[in-house]
Amino acid sequence: MHQNPLSSLRARLVFLLMLIIVPVFGLLLHNALEARKQETLHMQSVALRLARLILLEQRELIAGARQFLPGLAQLPSVRAPDAGPVCNREFANLLVRYPYYANFGVSGRDGLMRCSGLPMPTPVRIEDRDYFRRAMEAGDFAIGSYQVGRVTGKSAINFGYPLRDDHGRVDGVVFAALDLAWLSRKLTDIPLPQGTTITILDGNGTVLAHQPDPDKWFGKSVRNTPFVRMILERGVEGTDESIDAEGIHRLYAFTPLHQAGSDSVYVSVCIPRDVAYADLDARFKTDLLLLFLIVAVVTTVAWKGSNTFVLHPLRILARTSERLGNGDLSARTALQKTQDEFGQLARSFDQMAVSLQRRRDEAEMHDKELQRTNLALRTLSAGNRTLVRAADESSLLQKMCSVAVELGGYRMAWVGFAEHDAEKTVRPVAQAGTDKAFLDTLHITWDETEQGNGPTGTAIRTGRHC
Repeated sequence: MHQNPLSSLRARLVFLLMLIIVPVFGLLLHNALEARKQETLHMQSVALRLARLILLEQRELIAGARQFLPGLAQLPSVRAPDAGPVCNREFANLLVRYPYYANFGVSGRDGLMRCSGLPMPTPVRIEDRDYFRRAMEAGDFAIGSYQVGRVTGKSAINFGYPLRDDHGRVDGVVFAALDLAWLSRKLTDIPLPQGTTITILDGNGTVLAHQPDPDKWFGKSVRNTPFVRMILERGVEGTDESIDAEGIHRLYAFTPLHQAGSDSVYVSVCIPRDVAYADLDARFKTDLLLLFLIVAVVTTVAWKGSNTFVLHPLRILARTSERLGNGDLSARTALQKTQDEFGQLARSFDQMAVSLQRRRDEAEMHDKELQRTNLALRTLSAGNRTLVRAADESSLLQKMCSVAVELGGYRMAWVGFAEHDAEKTVRPVAQAGTDKAFLDTLHITWDETEQGNGPTGTAIRTGRHC
């Protein structure tokens, strides 16, 4: 027959203990999830602050270029179309003073470069560069997209500023090319949490600088990754959680360096979610392990302790109850009569057993008394009949003795006469049940001696039954 696994009291106690522990585990899990939410907000805030710090430094570069280029545009060597050699020397000197720039240059309105800080073996045209077009069209400072310089051969992002003639018309563009390799090296000076990455993107989703592994990401387009698409669509500062180009789940913070439509540049700081949650996960695992250890200890104690404090007393009560059910009214629990539930139950149980035994003993005594009474009545009735039918005294006495033995259930019955001789002897005249020789050996008297102080002598002297 299949037995319910929860049919035993011990299993039920352990099951009840598990029901108590489940809410504790639920509370632990809830706290861990809430801590994760708080840690997400905290780490995103940290990432955003770091992005803003990088933003400030990069904006200083852009602000420097914004202030620097208008000054260059006013130099006579820059404004004069035929001052190429002088302009070249001045720009070459500027490259020495400002190593984070890859080149300085000037082009006419047709896009043909007429001045460069680096030598130009062949004529170079830049009319197709976006910074050139924007500066010419807007007549103001412009930021270009990622490009590889035709003179420098280096990856750079160019800043352009329009040149104006004496009549205020845009006559060309002066530009400065920011060396992206230098920008990536600059990012290495920033202390980062483990696994954290910094990325600078242009408005087309091209990586302008990356730390760590700058060579791996330099110039790479990541426009189609979910996170970069989201940055480009929002175009404003924010935080999020997404999967990067390497398939790693990260917490993001991003902020724009410059916003002017398609010439936007963004700084993004990414922290791996596993790194952000490392301390929380370790703490949760520790708490979970501690909870399991507590559960194991409590369950073991409950399993062992239930035998001592619950099952053992119950087994004693069950065995005692079975003995009582089988008629052994002397059965007792022998448990200590403490004030707890088992002590009170044992006390009540033993008191019940005592009461039952007393009632049985009283009933047995009553039954025996009834039997003796019935026996006496039967013997008396038979004696009356014998008395009516007796022919003489001797036969009457003999038959009365026989009735006492046969119907009364006595082992022996006899009749003796008290003699008034010197020894006051008792002479047997009738007997039944035991040999007469046995009576002769007794030498019964009714005097005040030791032999006369027995039941027979005492009854004769006092005249009362004894």
